[in-house]
Amino acid sequence: METFRFSKPTQECIIMVKYFTINETMIQKEDLKYYPFLILILFIYFWNFWYNAIWIPNESFYAEAVREMFESGNFLDISYNYEPRFKKPPLTYWSIALSVFIFGLNEFAIRLPIILMALESSFLTYKIAQVLFDKNVALFSFFAMALSFQFLMNSRYASPEIPLLFFFHFNTLSIFERL
Repeated sequence: METFRFSKPTQECIIMVKYFTINETMIQKEDLKYYPFLILILFIYFWNFWYNAIWIPNESFYAEAVREMFESGNFLDISYNYEPRFKKPPLTYWSIALSVFIFGLNEFAIRLPIILMALESSFLTYKIAQVLFDKNVALFSFFAMALSFQFLMNSRYASPEIPLLFFFHFNTLSIFERL
């Protein structure tokens, strides 16, 4: 009777899965002490962000432009008050439109993509600092950015600054990882 043997590439894949599983559990045990701080940051960012009405003029531009996108069915030609608006990059409009498509037209859906990009920008700051320095500097950078008052306030309303920062950080990390 012949015994079954895995091929060489399959054996290497199994070894890699075992290696990464062991390392991930080691990292989780070591970093467990940071979880309360991460939960606090998530609470701060998500607490009551949908409650206030859209009253900041910049935010109303994005909310109305997205509403007009759905009204017209045209997601390429962005308009505000039915006049073309090409002064800002479209990814902010499109991310808000995707959220509105999923959650409906409300304050929650309009602000959610900005808050998610703000949190991801903080995480990308961590990753950039980890590539350039070490884990301690990366953790400090993450918490300094995530808990910065101005950054936190800018992430509470729909504006193009946070998505711009997110894509800038994403590109910067991509460049540093390739070096």
